[in-house]
Order: sequence, then structure tokens, then C-alpha cells
Amino acid sequence: LQALSLTNASYGAESGKKLAACKNLRFLHIRSSQIDPKIVAELSGLPNLSVIFLEGNQINDEHSKALASIPTLKKIHLADTRVIGTELKALAVLK
Repeated sequence: LQALSLTNASYGAESGKKLAACKNLRFLHIRSSQIDPKIVAELSGLPNLSVIFLEGNQINDEHSKALASIPTLKKIHLADTRVIGTELKALAVLK
């Protein structure tokens, strides 16, 4: 599995463990859902994840710090997330 799109649901820590098992995942799109920050932290173990779309979710500092821990990310889409300066600062470490 290289691409996955999930919409309008609630994803807890257990979902993150299942996603982390998808080692070939390159593209993840989670839209208009409730996302536990632990899910995002679990994604840091995915060696090929380069694009993540999280529009329409409530993203906070904890999510941003977890996103910053995913070294393979090249593109992050955060439209309609209420991300402001403090959250963006955590993402500045990504290349």
C-alpha cells in the first residue's frame, strides 16, 4: 500500500499502530477527522512517507511536533486546520 485516504472519522492511538505497519506508504490523506497526536508520532517510523494531507482537522502544537519528527516528509498540506505561527515554527526543521 503506497497511498491511503481517510475521511470523516475518529482515529485513536491504536489506528496509529496500524498505519505504522504500512511500511510502503508514501502518501497519506486524512481529512475532516479527529486525529490523536499519537497517530502522527507513530508515522515517524514510516521510511517512505513523503506527503501528508491533514486538511479540515484540528491540528495543534502536539501534532506539529509529531509531524516534525517524520524526516522523510517533503510536502504537508494543512488547509483549514487553524494552524498558526507557533505550530508552523515546529515544522521549520523539515527539509
